[in-house]
Amino acid sequence: MSATFLSGTNGVHNAMDEAVDQLYSWFAPPAPAAAPLPEAACSANVYVLIGAHRVQVTLRGHDESEVLARVQRVIALYPDQPQSQPREQLSPQQHGALAQHKRVTDVCPVHGVTMRRNEKAGRSWYSHFLEDEGRWCKGR
Repeated sequence: MSATFLSGTNGVHNAMDEAVDQLYSWFAPPAPAAAPLPEAACSANVYVLIGAHRVQVTLRGHDESEVLARVQRVIALYPDQPQSQPREQLSPQQHGALAQHKRVTDVCPVHGVTMRRNEKAGRSWYSHFLEDEGRWCKGR
């Protein structure tokens, strides 16, 4: 018995191959892949609290005023969001040290704000006041 060799197969052609080919012959060919979307000209991020989860919503578009209008609509959907306090600006050296997880004595590793040096009875420490909590933080 001689085998017929066909390209694109396992080299053997038999009646089962023909049956499978006929079974799937009515399937439509796969659709061509969709063209990639162009890069958005502008984007904006909004953080909202949904339940107990802080969610980042990214809005993209080609028209800045349209994206900003969408941002306002998203913010209006979540009116009871906690207001964040603006942070102090860190120096490039402080920012770099924090990014490398190095201890910076005058920057709070918890809140990322500048701490002031305090001295009392021969001891010294750094701390900053948390207005919203009414307490001092030593960066721990």
